Amino acid sequence: MSLAVALVVLAAMAALVLALMAGKRRVAVLIGLVGVALVAVLGAVHPTSIVGYREIDDYNLELEVTGAAPVWREVTQLTETGSTITVGLSEVPSFQLGAGFGDERMTTIVVRLHDPLADRQVIDASTGAVIPMIRTAQSIDRATSDAADSGASDIHQR
Repeated sequence: MSLAVALVVLAAMAALVLALMAGKRRVAVLIGLVGVALVAVLGAVHPTSIVGYREIDDYNLELEVTGAAPVWREVTQLTETGSTITVGLSEVPSFQLGAGFGDERMTTIVVRLHDPLADRQVIDASTGAVIPMIRTAQSIDRATSDAADSGASDIHQR
């Protein structure tokens, strides 16, 4: 149980006890219903594992996620330092009949960075693990041409 859910449960129980002690049964029922609804919503939000990322350009990353179409999925954390970028995704999963009913679908989410990616590592906030860069033909061609350009400039400088 997360801290937010525990705090909501504790606050709802305290308000419920106070309402019952004051003889306000309708208020107690209302507090109980609101508390149950909040716990249901907060308890349904789960961190989403990020499979990998692609560099669209210096400031935009495309995060790849595996899973069925959730009710809600959003970037809930984006922290940039000089050496790392920590990204957290959360979702409220949709109802599924079981494994294999859309949970293997790949989807992407684009994240805009404040500073260029450069050589910083991208970290998954939910696991603390480094998210691997997914190499595409375009990124491999760009890396090859950059390496060739830097090698040519080394030759000309000697």
